[in-house]
Amino acid sequence: MMCLPLALSRRSKDKMLPLAACAMLFSAPLVAQPSPTLTPKDIDEAIQWGLTSAPSPYLLHHEDGRPGSGVNSVIVGAIYTPFLRVALAAKAARDKREDFTSADVQGPWIEPVVYVAFRWYCCVDADHGNELATWDPSKPPVDYKIAVPGDKWSAAIPA
Repeated sequence: MMCLPLALSRRSKDKMLPLAACAMLFSAPLVAQPSPTLTPKDIDEAIQWGLTSAPSPYLLHHEDGRPGSGVNSVIVGAIYTPFLRVALAAKAARDKREDFTSADVQGPWIEPVVYVAFRWYCCVDADHGNELATWDPSKPPVDYKIAVPGDKWSAAIPA
């Protein structure tokens, strides 16, 4: 039996190639698939890390734009993964001299969600208070939003 592409003329093959490439490209899902929650082994490793070491958030450093300048000491944010949240909970229990096992792990800690916390570089301004003691960023105008799970992402910041 002859394969269909071999039975086609050269001109037909040239026309079919882009179609075949598109069919192959779009036959597989192109959307990122969420990872499942931590496995029991992952949870045990995170607990062990928290009980025996000093886990801390993964830090985001300011990029100063100078090639080869190394890591900038200015920290602009921190990342909290499910693995890290479990390790931090285990460390908190250790610091209080309490036992901590996988039975103590709460569901929200192991959800496949990564939290990114950005540092707020505040400064005293007339809109929010003229002195550091009275400065209140929650007073209007509010130029930030705290994102929570379930929020829809938007490319534009509302005015």
